Amino acid sequence: TISETVVSSVTPTKSDLIKGETESFSRFSTTSHNDSGMITETSRIASVEINSPADTSTSVGHFATLKTTQMMRGLSLEPDASNSAAAVALGFTQQGYGRGMANWRDQMNELKRLRNQHNKHLKQVEDKNKVEEESLKSRLNRDYEATKLAMRKEFMRLEEIHAAEIEKERKRAMSVESKLARQLETETKSELKSAKKSPLGSFSSHDSDSSGHSNPLEAIRKRRHDVSTLETRKTKRLLLTQLQDIEMEQLRQYIRLQQKAAEEITSLLLRQHTELENLEINQLKRIQDLRINQLQSQHEAEMENLHQYFKRIEVGLQKRHCEETKNLPKYLKQKELQIRKQFRDAARIQKKQFKLLREERLKAARRTSELGSSPFSGASESCPSSGLISSNPNNCSDSVDLQGQFVIHLQDERQILENLKLEEKRKQADLEAQYNKSISELHERQNDKVETTHARENKEFKESRLEGVKILSNFQEKQRRDMLKQHQRQREDLENRIRARKESLEAAMKKNAESTKEESRRKTRRLMERHAEALRAFDIETANLGIDNAAVVGASARVPGSSGVSGGSSSSSTSFSSSSGQRPSDWRHSRAEFLPS
Repeated sequence: TISETVVSSVTPTKSDLIKGETESFSRFSTTSHNDSGMITETSRIASVEINSPADTSTSVGHFATLKTTQMMRGLSLEPDASNSAAAVALGFTQQGYGRGMANWRDQMNELKRLRNQHNKHLKQVEDKNKVEEESLKSRLNRDYEATKLAMRKEFMRLEEIHAAEIEKERKRAMSVESKLARQLETETKSELKSAKKSPLGSFSSHDSDSSGHSNPLEAIRKRRHDVSTLETRKTKRLLLTQLQDIEMEQLRQYIRLQQKAAEEITSLLLRQHTELENLEINQLKRIQDLRINQLQSQHEAEMENLHQYFKRIEVGLQKRHCEETKNLPKYLKQKELQIRKQFRDAARIQKKQFKLLREERLKAARRTSELGSSPFSGASESCPSSGLISSNPNNCSDSVDLQGQFVIHLQDERQILENLKLEEKRKQADLEAQYNKSISELHERQNDKVETTHARENKEFKESRLEGVKILSNFQEKQRRDMLKQHQRQREDLENRIRARKESLEAAMKKNAESTKEESRRKTRRLMERHAEALRAFDIETANLGIDNAAVVGASARVPGSSGVSGGSSSSSTSFSSSSGQRPSDWRHSRAEFLPS
């Protein structure tokens, strides 16, 4: 019908009301789709940023999870931009941007202070370790030089003692030879004197011996000369062997002292190696423990900052939820007033439409009645005037019929009006029920929407917080594992260096010991060769004098202390030259003989 068409074209439908109030609520509410998306994106970015260091291969002194100064400078360039990437990344809304930036800047300054403090402490420990290592090396070098100096003094003292012994032995040999010469000369003189006093007895007693000589004194002199020469050669050979024995004993003492010096130097170097090894191990352990403690404090500070960050996000989210819950009744009241205003406007329009509809229907009814009885209007007009002139009875009956028809038409119009009024009331009731239903659905839907949105945002926030804590914990655990692996590599490198240094030291000591033994054997061999050469030269000289070497070898009763000298020294193929009393040219020691290379 026309009324239904007009009402449906003007009156807002249920879907239009729901769509309109949803759009209006989305524009009015503080919880928009952009805000909820920003919260989710903020949680995700925050968790990713916390786990995404700029450079994980930096030194232990730098924190990989810290924001850089360039990011801080970029955030401070637009302090009023509520939609900037920095504000979204940090989860700051337009109202809390300044406060969030201040908190974030405080955290960055605190972490920067912690980093500087750790680097300063680490540098102090490293400097202290360097000073301690230099001090130990200086002390070890002083001990080494003092030991070498003591060894040199010991060798010099031994050389002085040996030189004094050789000089003393030479003087004793010269004294023995001069004493023997005087004794032999005295014996010769006394024998000649006795022969002169009794020439007959002497001649008769030595007649057979001096068969080729005419003068018996010459025979005595010749015999005494031979005896003196034999005793002198025997004494010289005995003194020579005694001097050689002394030199051999001195060489043995020198070799023993050289071995003792090598052993002392070796033990000193091993002790120094052990001290240096302990120092390096303790210093490395101290540095590694300090780095572990610093990393632990860094991780605690990062985790605390993360919890504070999520705490601020949670407080802001709860505050916004409280504001939304608080503003919801006011908003619903405004929407209800808008809907009721729309209802009143629709009711007023509907009333005007029904008024027009009533007029149209009345016109249609009257038009229908006029078409059914055309003289209806003329008769009705002439009927009162003909009441005085009622001479014609037919005219009166027609008037009565017209009046009946008029009454019927009036009743029809009244019925039409009543029907329209009932229809208007019904339409008004339906419209009011529709708007009331829209209002109740609005209340229910908005309450459910707010509760659902709040629950979803709380759930997403909790999930993002758990994910952020998990990501940060995994990253920190990875940092800790990497640091432990690095410490293990450092310990292995230190052990390899210590092992290589010890092996090099042991090889040098072994080489020095072998060279020392070889040098000792070489000196002993050269000394024995010189002794043998000296004895051979002495024996040749004795043979040239016409004396049998067998008569010269042996102890002499004229040399004091010669009875303890065995004849083995002469039969040991050792001989000495006339210059064997001098020390060998390679006798004096050098540092290379008792110090490792």
